[in-house]
Amino acid sequence: MIGLFDGMVASGHYMSTEYTEQDCISSLREAALKLEKSPTQAEYRNLDLSPCVTHICDIVGSWNEAKRAAGIETYDQVGEA
Repeated sequence: MIGLFDGMVASGHYMSTEYTEQDCISSLREAALKLEKSPTQAEYRNLDLSPCVTHICDIVGSWNEAKRAAGIETYDQVGEA
């Protein structure tokens, strides 16, 4: 029988505590510098940076909240500033 912790790890719902909010902000800033623009989640994933999008959202609250904390432009809808 799989325990709760094992099930959470297997399903990807376990969040590592090794990353901080500052790690998330720094990584988003790095992505913005590399892309020379505000990164979408897909663009960020393609850069293969850490922490991953899921951890950033879990730690900071949402993708746009993380981008605001990093001083990066956010978008209300796809393609709109």
